[in-house]
Amino acid sequence: RVEEDQEVILIARAEDSEDDLESLSYEWDFGMKTDGRESSVPAVWHNEGLKTIRVKAIDSEDVESGWIERWIDVVNVPPLVEDLPEMMAIAEGQTIAMTGVAYDTPSDRESLVICWDMDPGEDSDLTGSADDDCDVIGENMSWSWQNAGDHTVVFHVTDNDGARSFSTQTITVINM
Repeated sequence: RVEEDQEVILIARAEDSEDDLESLSYEWDFGMKTDGRESSVPAVWHNEGLKTIRVKAIDSEDVESGWIERWIDVVNVPPLVEDLPEMMAIAEGQTIAMTGVAYDTPSDRESLVICWDMDPGEDSDLTGSADDDCDVIGENMSWSWQNAGDHTVVFHVTDNDGARSFSTQTITVINM
């Protein structure tokens, strides 16, 4: 098992007659070719799933080993979010601004869905979950409430594999 965007070194080693060992060449099914007694090539996968790796050895007389096939399980790295900061109470109608911070692998960063749910008690997008709405899209949020009370906000991030991370904070709104 490897994680998405994790670089690994794939190694292949063939057996042949002593006089052919140093002149072996290797061909990988993703286009890499190397020469020598063994082959070491870097590989990276950007999406989760079971991946097939194929390699064959060729000696100095162009005799091939045939494709040797192995599999590697690439697992998703879920996004991470920093805890939202605690906020001082605000007055009714006063605007509050917050910035959420999210991290993910380089290949997932551009496709992250970054949202704020400003009323996690209501399923405003009708997906069946009340705490995953996108009332505000992006890392920056600016909002105000007209009613006093404690209001919970959820900053949440979802990657292209459906993994989700979130942080919540309660904002106290006072009647002035």
